[in-house]
Amino acid sequence: MRQMRIRWIFCVGYAFSVGGYLAAQSNYLIQTVAGSSSVGDGGLALNASFAQVEGVSADRAGNIYISDAGDHRIRCVRPGGIVQTIAGTGTAAFAGDGGAATTAQINSPYGISADKWGNLYIADLGNHRIRKVSLNGTITTVAGGGAIPAGPAGDGGPATAVGLDAPRNVLADDLGGFYLSDFDAHRVYYVDSAGTIQTLAGTGKAGAGGTSASAVDSPLHSPAGLSFDLQGGILIADSGNHRIRRLWRGTISTYSLLPNRPVQLYSPTDVVLDLAGNLWIADDRPNGTLLRTANGDITVLPAGGRALTVDPRGVGYIASLGLIRSVSSDARGNRGVGFFAGNGGYGFGGDDGAADAARLNWPASIAADAFGNLYVADERNHRVRKITATGTISTYAGTGLPGYGGDGGKAMNAKLNLPRSVAVDRAGNLYIAEAGNHVVRRVSVDGLISTFAGDGFSGYRGDGGYASAARLKEPSAVAVSDTGEVYISDTGNSAVRKVSLSGLIVPVAAGLLRPWGLAFDTLGALYVAEEGGGRVKRLDILGNITLADSGCDTPRGIAMGRDGILYVSETGKHRLRRVKALFSFDIIAGSGEPGLSGDGGPATTARLAFPDGILLTANGDLLVADSGNHRIRKLTPASAAAVVAEPVRFEFSLVHAALNRPTPLAAGTLISLYAPFELHSEGRLLFDGVEANILARTANQWNAIVPNSAAGKTTMTVEIWDRTKSVARRLVEIVPAVPGLFSAPGEAQRAIAQREDGTWIMGGTTAARNSIVTIFATGLDAGNPVTVLLAGREIPLAEPASTTVGVTAIRFRVPGAYIGGGEQGLSIRNGKTESPELNLRIE
Repeated sequence: MRQMRIRWIFCVGYAFSVGGYLAAQSNYLIQTVAGSSSVGDGGLALNASFAQVEGVSADRAGNIYISDAGDHRIRCVRPGGIVQTIAGTGTAAFAGDGGAATTAQINSPYGISADKWGNLYIADLGNHRIRKVSLNGTITTVAGGGAIPAGPAGDGGPATAVGLDAPRNVLADDLGGFYLSDFDAHRVYYVDSAGTIQTLAGTGKAGAGGTSASAVDSPLHSPAGLSFDLQGGILIADSGNHRIRRLWRGTISTYSLLPNRPVQLYSPTDVVLDLAGNLWIADDRPNGTLLRTANGDITVLPAGGRALTVDPRGVGYIASLGLIRSVSSDARGNRGVGFFAGNGGYGFGGDDGAADAARLNWPASIAADAFGNLYVADERNHRVRKITATGTISTYAGTGLPGYGGDGGKAMNAKLNLPRSVAVDRAGNLYIAEAGNHVVRRVSVDGLISTFAGDGFSGYRGDGGYASAARLKEPSAVAVSDTGEVYISDTGNSAVRKVSLSGLIVPVAAGLLRPWGLAFDTLGALYVAEEGGGRVKRLDILGNITLADSGCDTPRGIAMGRDGILYVSETGKHRLRRVKALFSFDIIAGSGEPGLSGDGGPATTARLAFPDGILLTANGDLLVADSGNHRIRKLTPASAAAVVAEPVRFEFSLVHAALNRPTPLAAGTLISLYAPFELHSEGRLLFDGVEANILARTANQWNAIVPNSAAGKTTMTVEIWDRTKSVARRLVEIVPAVPGLFSAPGEAQRAIAQREDGTWIMGGTTAARNSIVTIFATGLDAGNPVTVLLAGREIPLAEPASTTVGVTAIRFRVPGAYIGGGEQGLSIRNGKTESPELNLRIE
């Protein structure tokens, strides 16, 4: 990864623990400096990150669509295994109807369904709509968003005129219409090809319903997944009634599972009847999915989840949180479970690389030390991350697993639980307020962690005694005064408490409404943001309390300049305000609407999402933890920004997608481009003036293919263009080939390999002898032969290597003898160039 220079950090100073002098400025420019939306687009689906998959669907061309409710995206896995975002930006909001789905915003999408023409229907639950992505990539609302309550009042009218409560699942038919289930309204509707809506089942109130009764007079209880049966009836996962219902010609009945043994359903959320007559049921079983075969036998598949689909080949796909598993059958009908998509992690990544290419998960607070290093409370990753003055990010404390442990050892080996605030004292010790553990931890300058305040139990006690024996409740902020005393927002106890230099804890303010952010002014007065009271209070050194700001919407982060100007993050209104005096303020960042936009432009028109902690720097910048966007963003006074912005724009990196590091490039190589500035959604990437094919885009990352015009060259000039001009360029080295094998997610030294039945060889699984496996590479020279090297021996290919969108599939037969079992070295030779060696486990 590149070592990005960040010019705004090197002179961070201290003004009572919150920063240096900030001259009054009316205009700021905004830019992301840490955190990204990189989730693996343009690469293999096995390497991609998913947060909360709630819907999967297969089309007739073999594409698998994945609905990520936690990341507010719809992804598509093509038959070659490459994943791309096709709808949503990763930020929860409603925007973009009539435009490209990739730049639109969706909110907690659940069920999805592809029709026979390739259109995709999305149950955009958080936006109370059904939206449609057409073949040309345009997104529109096709149901919901209106003022008429869905049900009898809206029946027979336009589907877009009704209001939906919680559209959870959708099922497209072959007539241009679709069915939808409304989880909270306890109904199922149909929208025909003309856009007219009709209630099909449910009374609007939760109930058990009857059998073979009129469907509209029979109650449902939280209907979810929908599927066609072989006769054209509709199967409904009636989750709250613990059964599958069948809707047929206006009547509804409990669908008979016809098992050879009775099976109790717990909470079915999805159902599919495949072409062979097998019934698949996602039934809220963590480790199992029910499969009823056509002859009535019940099997529990060893893969649980809340959403599933079956493709035309009969392969099932079962989604659980961030993993999608595949279930396929061999020639004897034995079913095997393998990994299809997802690396099992979401929200964390990028350590030891550029900060603006890393993944954060709800960053809540920022602190700085005397050397220009930043410390970020990466709350939902249960870590504290460190960003050096050169822009490299790493984990400073926490393993990523929530818990409480590790005192006396290295901080990076300790367990944290919801670290919500960080602060650094003059000696360089770091303090961490852990809301989940009800403690404040201290990391010494030599990296050792200990509990500084709180005994790990929720409560209130210990005033006048040692802080380590006291009890806290949900501490949400920590700050260090100029004299070295540590102040704690004991949020759950409605108090602010102070730990003296001798380690004793005392209260300094009580009866507050959810105290949160803390800051000091030049006179030593303490400012406290009352999140629950919508105000900021000032506590002077004599204990007098006055009002510093009022009328805020959920104030959390605060900072104070030496000029007496107060800065407040209004988390509830997604903006930052600058307060010069009581009842005198202006908005300096955020449009007031949640979202992610505006990098490189005026901060007041940008969109933020639940901004939290803020930090002032000595050179006049403001850093804000844009929590809902999982980023740290910088506000630079407009006059200063104009001086430094242009040189920084030339520092972007090009990374080999398989090797995950900068290398010389070859024609046809799949690469990732990372930039410390916002990449234009319609921008272009040029190699000596030849445009590269960009496969996926986020605000700070593009995945692309080096054009074929690179063949035969030794260097090329790479340029990033927005719509009208070149904004960055650099010279790169070109070589004939730079082969690299893709490695398995979480197993950097093991190659991704696929069996003939489509299942993946990873984790503890092995490649069978005499079986044909497929491995994946990029960076190859198509004019030179490819040779597989296994355990140092050359292995012939089963068929010629084939390349699709920069990824080359290489098939070979595992030898039946002469190569040992267990982990064996695997590489490829392309012409005279050999890839780095990975491992393949042989049975």
